[in-house]
Amino acid sequence: MRASTGACVLLFVAGLLTVPSASVWLPTPALELDPDERDADEHYAPALPASVGAPSAAPAWPEPRRALDGFVTRDEWLVADPTGGEPDIAVDPTDASRIEVTTYGPSFRSADSGASWALSTAPTFGDDNVEADRAGRFLALTGEVGGIPPRNLELYASTDHGATFALLSRPQDATTLWRLPNGTSYRACGPTVLYDYAKLTVDPASDRIFITSTTQLNVSGQCSMIIQTFIRSLDGGATWQDPQAVPDATTRFEDLSVAADGSVFLAIRGSANVCAGISVWLYTSDNVFHETCQAAALAPGRVWVAADPGNASRVWAAFESLVAGVRHIDATSSTDRGQTWSAPVAVDGTRDTNNEYPVLVASAGRLDVAYQRHPNPTTTTLADVMLVSSADHGASWGAPVQLTLRAAKSAPVAGNDYFGMAAAGAHTYVAYAQDRDGDGHWELYVATVTYP
Repeated sequence: MRASTGACVLLFVAGLLTVPSASVWLPTPALELDPDERDADEHYAPALPASVGAPSAAPAWPEPRRALDGFVTRDEWLVADPTGGEPDIAVDPTDASRIEVTTYGPSFRSADSGASWALSTAPTFGDDNVEADRAGRFLALTGEVGGIPPRNLELYASTDHGATFALLSRPQDATTLWRLPNGTSYRACGPTVLYDYAKLTVDPASDRIFITSTTQLNVSGQCSMIIQTFIRSLDGGATWQDPQAVPDATTRFEDLSVAADGSVFLAIRGSANVCAGISVWLYTSDNVFHETCQAAALAPGRVWVAADPGNASRVWAAFESLVAGVRHIDATSSTDRGQTWSAPVAVDGTRDTNNEYPVLVASAGRLDVAYQRHPNPTTTTLADVMLVSSADHGASWGAPVQLTLRAAKSAPVAGNDYFGMAAAGAHTYVAYAQDRDGDGHWELYVATVTYP
């Protein structure tokens, strides 16, 4: 979907059930490496039991580690082929060597910073999210397992580093009563309740969890109103409270991020709001949305937001801009909780390619933006996955680095589910799906970038 001139970006600041297996995937580099580049101690991953229903393991060998400008190493590993799209990734804050990756097919876990992978039991049934909380739990949000369509949102938790997951709660279901800004309340439309485009985020400093989604309400017996939902938990996902529709939000949320003081920034594109540039909503701990507006000469499309983990007043946004009919990636920042924004800065280097689907993460002292680059600006059939970073709070950006070994047909398969990205210390991890071998099935890749 192309961004349209005059669009408005709002920043609201506010499956399959896999079976445990002992088999381990040894990461496989991209398939087009020349066999002569294999390490001398070539090794192969074991085949998985047929009962698992997961992909058989392909031959695996380490990719030669390559030094790149601004990076110590960049490694790309083929985790599984075939697998589902819509990947997400999380790193355990209590043990950064432990990683969880979910897709709408099998899920995977690593205990050695991605050097090897095993099947995870995280349930996945569409619009899957995975986060890690301050206690080291992996939390997986998915549509109701077995539901067609998935009628409820279910939250699963793992206390053993992703080896097993148990149902923790159903944050949004047919009984949830959604409060509108005018004070009226309605339930989601049934009998085929659908909570779509779900997004999950965790406060790294507390037990608070936040979820957004899109649903349709039953108003006077008619399925007549689409809302963007917002609900929170104060006890680590055991119970949920304050279900509400976000004011003026008319399209799905792309992302949400928790600030250092516990406020929540929410990113959205398009709105009934009259702001001609970037609007900002700040959701605070008193359960109130606060709106500001900064007009800008932008034509923004998809937008991603990241709060500074060490400064509650600073937030960044990366978004698609439209220039002469071609999409590019720009970034902007605010140092006053979204009241005003800096002039947009290009982050995607030369503007001769069609770029889209930005994903932004902030870690201590570093910003990372991943995006898809289409080498031929007139088509979006083939894409590379790129990464660009800033070490000065977004004032300037380094040269984009290509994570994929070559362009290929790439997910997304849905509007706001394209990559997963997580940062921990000197490492940034990007999970993405491509059909690089052209067999009509997605392969799951995880790229690891290590900074000096």
